Amino acid sequence: MGQPWEKYAKYYTNIRLEYQIYPDVQYHSGRKKALTHFLSMDRIFKTDYFYNRFEVRAKENLKREMELLQD
Repeated sequence: MGQPWEKYAKYYTNIRLEYQIYPDVQYHSGRKKALTHFLSMDRIFKTDYFYNRFEVRAKENLKREMELLQD
């Protein structure tokens, strides 16, 4: 989640492929629920090392993906 956007975009694209049996409306609803869960957490990463290194970018990526699902 905390990788540069280009890598994160490949990650969420692969997640969509994994769930390709679901129509967009159903997938988007479930994916938004998962993204909302992560965004509501005080800390996605529990160790200080990963938190300090990846937390900000991870939340930026999640928010950006969420915006793409708003269509």
